[in-house]
Amino acid sequence: MNQSKFPEDQACGLAFSQILNNDQNLLLQMFVSSGKSVHDLGNYQQCVRQPKLKYTLITLKSQSQFRYQIQMGLCIPQECQKSSLNVMNKLYRQGMIITKTISDPLNPEYTFPQEEYDSIKVQNGAGFIIMIIVILMFFMLSIFGYIIEKNKLGDKKNQSSMVEAIEEESQQNGASIEARKEKWALVIYSFSITRNFHEIFFKPYRSVKDKKFEVFNGMKFLNMIWIMLGHCFLMASQFGNTSTYLKQQMLNQFFTQIVVSSDFAISLFYFLSAFIGMYGLIKKYQRVDNTDNNNNHSEEIKVESQTTCTQRLTKRALLKQVLARWLRLAFPTYIVLAFTMSLFNCLGSGPTFTYQNKFFLQDPLQKYWWTIVLFIENLTPWNSQPGMYWAYFVANELQFYAVIMMPSLYLYQRRGMRKTVFVYLLLIILLSSAYIIAVSIFNNLSTLLMVDDDDIFNLIYRRPFGPAGYYALGVLFSIFYFEYSQALSNRQLRGRKAYLFMTYIGRTRQRCLLIQILGLISLLFLIFIRYSCFAFNDDQSKVNIGRWPYLLNAIFNGTAHYFYIFSIMALFIPIFLGKLSIIRDIYASAFFRPLARINFSTAMIQGIALFLVFFSQEKHAYFDHKNILFIYFALILNVYLCGFLVALFFEQPFRTLGKVVFSPPKRIIRLKNELAKELATGIDSVFGDDSEIDENEIKDNIDQDLSKNTMDQSLKDLRGLNRLTKIQESSEEMSDREQLIFKKKKE
Repeated sequence: MNQSKFPEDQACGLAFSQILNNDQNLLLQMFVSSGKSVHDLGNYQQCVRQPKLKYTLITLKSQSQFRYQIQMGLCIPQECQKSSLNVMNKLYRQGMIITKTISDPLNPEYTFPQEEYDSIKVQNGAGFIIMIIVILMFFMLSIFGYIIEKNKLGDKKNQSSMVEAIEEESQQNGASIEARKEKWALVIYSFSITRNFHEIFFKPYRSVKDKKFEVFNGMKFLNMIWIMLGHCFLMASQFGNTSTYLKQQMLNQFFTQIVVSSDFAISLFYFLSAFIGMYGLIKKYQRVDNTDNNNNHSEEIKVESQTTCTQRLTKRALLKQVLARWLRLAFPTYIVLAFTMSLFNCLGSGPTFTYQNKFFLQDPLQKYWWTIVLFIENLTPWNSQPGMYWAYFVANELQFYAVIMMPSLYLYQRRGMRKTVFVYLLLIILLSSAYIIAVSIFNNLSTLLMVDDDDIFNLIYRRPFGPAGYYALGVLFSIFYFEYSQALSNRQLRGRKAYLFMTYIGRTRQRCLLIQILGLISLLFLIFIRYSCFAFNDDQSKVNIGRWPYLLNAIFNGTAHYFYIFSIMALFIPIFLGKLSIIRDIYASAFFRPLARINFSTAMIQGIALFLVFFSQEKHAYFDHKNILFIYFALILNVYLCGFLVALFFEQPFRTLGKVVFSPPKRIIRLKNELAKELATGIDSVFGDDSEIDENEIKDNIDQDLSKNTMDQSLKDLRGLNRLTKIQESSEEMSDREQLIFKKKKE
């Protein structure tokens, strides 16, 4: 360095010479704080505390494997710059080759974490302030929404003093807030902190009233923490203190098969999203078959028969459904995106956080943030990732909702299109499975997601062509269960195959038990079968590929997830037949309800939370169960705490806003409670009945001079008042009736 022509190199060489000759204590500090081997980051804090020293992170990468990297720490004098360290490039490359750590290493990258932290505070100061203002704005909206909820601010003017509007599904006694408030007030009311808290923790589901569906609450939570477990081990296998030998030792353990099988939970989430969503929409736009009651045979009701809808399903209604779905998914995603690009930069610590954050998050986001905004990050960029790689499922979900569920719903409600829907969904399933098998063969893909490149993630999980089949299967099962539930209340529909199949299984306890046993055996087989592929593999080159032939890998990738979904359904099918009430009560317990409702927020948060927890460590996490599980439990705590806040202030408000704007609930008009009681009292006094109104007695007390039509209309009105059903009369007619009743009372 002293012989270099560049001043910075000469300054670095001079500083090294002075420390070596004159300052033995500082030299010892440099030695202790520097890494001694591969994956050794040294002592970051001890180095940066010395004013004459600074910490250097050395990163070596492979030419052929995008994600694979080796990082080490080096403590050097303050005078040294990046260019001064290039003299060690050849030394590090040869070291990687000799130790067989990287066979084709690139030149090392030298970064100074402490300087990068200081520059982040300066460069992201404006973004930091803007993000804080946005968060405070939403917090103030939640407070303002609470004020509107508890006061008359924003109430409609000239409201009737005799009738009130309530939601059809509401259980409250008074008029609903949605009916009393102006539109601008409803927008702000959607952000009410108390309303959203109650919505997350206590309010039952509206779209699906079948209580059996609440078993999915426990299923969602368990599968989400299963995905987090797999995500932790995936990060540790790629960025932790690991090696080929350590990976093989982990795969030799039986418990690891549960970890690596967490990819099954991804396909189950697509299935559940389609199953629950489609069932709720079918019920919302449910056809009512008008058939001849004298027809006693049990033939299947033809779709061509005359039908009516509870709500008319039009192309405009479908568009509103898609927009409501977009509104629910979009703004929480945008908030997490803005947070990741601004405030998140200032939260991390440790020697590797700045580098990993810049390389895997910030640089791709600066270039491809618009793909996340437009929900096309699952397609663009094609050969790389846009930054928030875990957000691909949002784009898949929205695209599947628009392209698979909406056409299926629309066609299913049309006359003579039922079989077309089944063919459409089955075709998607077959093409999706064929796509996965084809790309697995052509690219020699493994069945294991824990690999050091992005091929299997991009081709099978990120792109929509693979998961589309799981979503279509959920839509198909939803139609199947809907037709079964319809047949339970309509004998003329009991010739359908859905009813015949379900009743055949539920006819005896032995059949239900047999289906569950088959489902459990299939589930265990799918989870642990890969042990025969990866355990005790002597060939280190096949640690990530396994010993199965590529054709068998492809068949497993293309079919295993479908068999997993069938296994789960087989285990829980007795619950939908009205059996296994104990299991149903456990999975549908109140504990799981809020955890399931913040599922989307936790899925969006878990990626950046894992990044923060994993890369803020002073040392690389050692790749074994003990160390990874410590990170895993810390991750769960952080994710669900942050996910609750995101759901409370961002997800739930926009979910409510989507319903208010695009899919407002049906309302009915009824008499106000005070007026209804007063009228009921007046009627009882007129006709001398203090208990229940007898229609025959009413006829005897009505003036005989009234015409038959007038008497029948009076009976109809009085019966309606007694039952407190909705009324269609105008305010003037109501007033005349009230005067007549009190006139009779006075007489």
